[in-house]
Amino acid sequence: MGRSWKDLLGWDDPRARPFGELVLDVKNRFPYYLDDWRSAWKYGIRILAPATYVFFTSILPAVSFGEQLAQNTEGELTAVHVVFAGALGGIIQPIVTIISFQFTFVEQRSDLDRSMFLPWVAWTGIFAAIFLILMSIFGICRFIYRFTRLSGETFGMLIAVLFLQQAVVGMISEFRRASEYARAGGIRGDTRDPDVFRREDEDLAIMTNGLWALFLFAGMVSTSLMVDKARDWRFGTLLFRRLMADYGVPFMVVVWTGLSYSLQSDGNGRHVPSTIPRRVTTPLLWQVTYTWRVAERMGDIPGPLIAAALVPGIIIAILFWFDHGVSIKLGMPKELNLQKPAAYAWDQIVLSITMVITALLGCPFPNAAIPQCPMHTNALATMRMLTEMDERRQARKEARAKRRLTASGHGISGARTPQLPSNIKRYPPNPVVEIEASSPRDSEDGAVNGLDHVHGGMPNGTAVTVNNFDGVEAGAHSKDNAGLNHRKTPGSAVKDVFVRHFAAKHPAIEDAADSDDEEEEEEPPPPGVAEQRLSNLIQSMMLAICLVLMHVIQLIPTPVIWGYFAYMAITSFDGMQFWDRMMLVFTDRKYYPALVARGNADYLKTVPYPTIVLFTALQFGWLTGLWALVTWAGVGGVAFPAPVVALIPIRAYILPYIFKEEHLEALDPLEKDHTHKSSPYGQEEDKQRHVEEVA
Repeated sequence: MGRSWKDLLGWDDPRARPFGELVLDVKNRFPYYLDDWRSAWKYGIRILAPATYVFFTSILPAVSFGEQLAQNTEGELTAVHVVFAGALGGIIQPIVTIISFQFTFVEQRSDLDRSMFLPWVAWTGIFAAIFLILMSIFGICRFIYRFTRLSGETFGMLIAVLFLQQAVVGMISEFRRASEYARAGGIRGDTRDPDVFRREDEDLAIMTNGLWALFLFAGMVSTSLMVDKARDWRFGTLLFRRLMADYGVPFMVVVWTGLSYSLQSDGNGRHVPSTIPRRVTTPLLWQVTYTWRVAERMGDIPGPLIAAALVPGIIIAILFWFDHGVSIKLGMPKELNLQKPAAYAWDQIVLSITMVITALLGCPFPNAAIPQCPMHTNALATMRMLTEMDERRQARKEARAKRRLTASGHGISGARTPQLPSNIKRYPPNPVVEIEASSPRDSEDGAVNGLDHVHGGMPNGTAVTVNNFDGVEAGAHSKDNAGLNHRKTPGSAVKDVFVRHFAAKHPAIEDAADSDDEEEEEEPPPPGVAEQRLSNLIQSMMLAICLVLMHVIQLIPTPVIWGYFAYMAITSFDGMQFWDRMMLVFTDRKYYPALVARGNADYLKTVPYPTIVLFTALQFGWLTGLWALVTWAGVGGVAFPAPVVALIPIRAYILPYIFKEEHLEALDPLEKDHTHKSSPYGQEEDKQRHVEEVA
């Protein structure tokens, strides 16, 4: 049934010895360190693509969390602090919930002054960093493989629900008076009057702000969800759809921010206050003088309060251990065939160092963000794939040119050149194809090379212009962010139609088409990732530049921020089996075979429906308890990471007594311990098996 405690704790593992796992990580990673920097330069200017992509996926959450912190801490921490932590720590997601609980604790104690808040948070960060270092020393990171879908998706669903809750709470606050809505209006360095509606028509102004905010919120959510699916659009060029899918959400922030300035009057000649809608409340970098010297005030904290910081410090350490480990696992999937090893223990040491620095500077602690890490990996996989495709294409061109030169120099008579009709005019080679299709399912992209210039009516109303019939050279494109679902471009389909239409009149065309089939059928590059450090450094530098552009960030309306929170929550549900199982309860069973055929619910093949419902109900009950703990337990809600981690032993020792082992393996499979090998796949036979499966 279950697994023994000795097996769970791994006492026989050599990494359990002090410094065992840490030394192994250093040995495994040190040989690759210089290559991590050198290998990035071969991609040239293309390295900016994943760096820019991850920058936008980092700056928008940073501003959103900064606005949430500004409200929850009454301006003690703002977006400028979160952006600074991101520039220092890389891809980050601040612990808004726990810091908010700490602020509430200080506010509720009559014997504590608000000036003690940031120094006390600094002590919390110091203790959390110490605990993380101890966990790395004693090999606790080796248990990362114990995390299963049950614990990971329950935690992810909790974060999504909290995001959605924050969006709703933020929108409700838009219908309140400014003094009630933003106690953070008195942010230090912010010269604006927080009570902006002191006028006779105050109620009308509040209602105007709320309705206008509702419009901006709905527009931000709907358009962001629309551009998120831009790769599936049937209009626009392939490049346009790619750009909209990758950068459409930041573009929507710009669009709705600009649109928010269109409300100038109420239609009766009365000027609408500039504070409608409300905007991000953050000071400029040079206006913040009260946090950078927090370390000087840490000695003023009473001893009992310093000891009390141990509790949130332990909680933060557990949360970071869980969150950071899951982020690394999601960022190193087997499907992408990563070659360099993971270093969980060493990564926690680096994380601890950044925590200490940000704590002493009075900023929120940086942590790996689950969405951004796999998104960064997928962007790097796409970059490597496109680079390898370009290299192969260039090599084929050079080889073809060399063969022609050799054939011409030696007078090879076997080299046959298609004899084109005399009425076709020759042009210099120009690999371009223009397709005008009457059907929306026709070609998206492609390069069909063949005749110097032919333009004729095609079957089914399709007109094709084909240039330089030397062979088909079309790159495989990705439909998703990972860039791994390779498919043949529609160039081959166009060529087939062309050949069928003209082969009867011009046999040379068919011969030329057949001569290029081998290049057409060449397999795409194997999965891989550009494993380097430069792209993350570039995106951190971009975040640092934003520190001097906070006056631009101040232009963003708060309803756009709440809309982005809702967008993050909704998109988090995609690909989550927990969400899919909840939707199955409301899905007609006649559609189950279609779900299985699409690969979305393979567990339906082996797991009975009542078992799926029971497993999902238990998980939903645990999620509800977690949400209630965070929402209604007050300061006690700071302990919410403990129930999340408790799902690990529950999965190993309790659930096997409720469900059959084969059903559990289908719904929540356990993983082998692969974290200690020099390869992220563990044993070499496992890696070889994976390579064979990919092939």
